[in-house]
Amino acid sequence: MKISLDVDGVLANFTDAAWIILRDLGHPVPPRGAEPTDWNWISWGATPDLMKKVFQVINDLPNFWTQSRPYLENVHALRNFLTYTNTSQEVFFTTARALTRGLPVAVQTRAWLEKYDIWTPRNTFRNHLTILHVEKTASKAVLFQALGITHSVDDHGPTVMECEAVPGHTAVLLDRPWNQEYQPKHRVKSLADFFAIVYAEGKNG
Repeated sequence: MKISLDVDGVLANFTDAAWIILRDLGHPVPPRGAEPTDWNWISWGATPDLMKKVFQVINDLPNFWTQSRPYLENVHALRNFLTYTNTSQEVFFTTARALTRGLPVAVQTRAWLEKYDIWTPRNTFRNHLTILHVEKTASKAVLFQALGITHSVDDHGPTVMECEAVPGHTAVLLDRPWNQEYQPKHRVKSLADFFAIVYAEGKNG
């Protein structure tokens, strides 16, 4: 099997990083640790112009993507999966992260994975890890079909709904406050739940 993991919203906490930027821009923010209830952060009073400013700040920050806090529960689940899973599987980290100053996005992403003990020399699954940087989130479905990726998990509702149409592919939505309006076939609370689906379908496939 070939498995794709989204990064931000699944492994890395983009909300926390953006919260800091919104605060520094002088925008009223809820207590740190709160989460928006929509993808475009309208629930936090954000406007398209404000979010454009947020991404302008991100574009100008050197190596921004190396600095995100992790979702520790999901990071631990991934470490366990990489340690104990069948080595015939391949894992892709597929992200539509914006460009920033400093290192290329894929290099920043690998540095972050190394920082949290996911991409390590002692991990015997290491040679099966690949980082895919896509320019638009909507292109993930096309990419998954071309590469024969069998399973994916993402926090972006439209991406999961589109990927469900890929033949032979199981698309899973990671439950977040900002994706409650979507009703995919598979919705999970954690990466451990996602890997349970992968294991079950692997045994039955």
